[in-house]
Amino acid sequence: MGYKLIGKGYIKTKDTDIVILCGGAGTRLRNIISDKPKALATVNGKPFIAYLIEEMHKFGFKRFILCTGYLGSQIRSYFKENLVSGVEIIFSEEKIPLGTGGAVKNAENLIKSNPFLIINGDTFAKIDFLEFFNFHLNNQALFSLALAHSENADNFGSVKLNSVGRVISFNEKDKAGQSLAIVSCGTYIMNRDVFLYIPKDKKFSLEYELFPILIKDKFLYGFIINAKFLDIGTPENYRKAQKILNMEKG
Repeated sequence: MGYKLIGKGYIKTKDTDIVILCGGAGTRLRNIISDKPKALATVNGKPFIAYLIEEMHKFGFKRFILCTGYLGSQIRSYFKENLVSGVEIIFSEEKIPLGTGGAVKNAENLIKSNPFLIINGDTFAKIDFLEFFNFHLNNQALFSLALAHSENADNFGSVKLNSVGRVISFNEKDKAGQSLAIVSCGTYIMNRDVFLYIPKDKKFSLEYELFPILIKDKFLYGFIINAKFLDIGTPENYRKAQKILNMEKG
């Protein structure tokens, strides 16, 4: 599977790295999974991170960089014992919590492709990646967010766009304060140039610290999808994901 990029040649999924952020402590799920990282929460009979990789592999992606932190050794052990056919899994380990941006920066030397994908390890959306990549390059964006309409915006970062899809404001979940909005799906395309904005070996947030800079510099864009997305970040959403995947499995 290849992506035709106007004036840019081709990008192939098999050559595009996916960085998965799975280092968080998952404090909101502690009463459900107190002894393991959130990425290993069981959904559809397997850890969510395994489901995520298998689903992305169906789109042709083959190289995954897992940014681990809290109980990260359990994630490494799982994939050592449960190999995923046809994919390469690489680990970028945090010695101290670095936040979402710091985790990506920590993996900089492991990332080969430009641009590359970033996915939150507790979300998944079935996206038309051909259109997503075309949107990113045609707008000459440095960073693009996949977005969806949501009736439960309090749990996600809400976004406002201008007429050409450029992000003009981003409010993280604890600041959203509204029930209906355009929200982030937790899937991003990032150019390597963005590494210049992120400090090394320092806790740094994509959402709180990087996005405001890119909005100011007019390099952050939002691509709206028509599909729903899965999120297991809260007990309520975790239960919803279980039901959705069980229905798909059936």
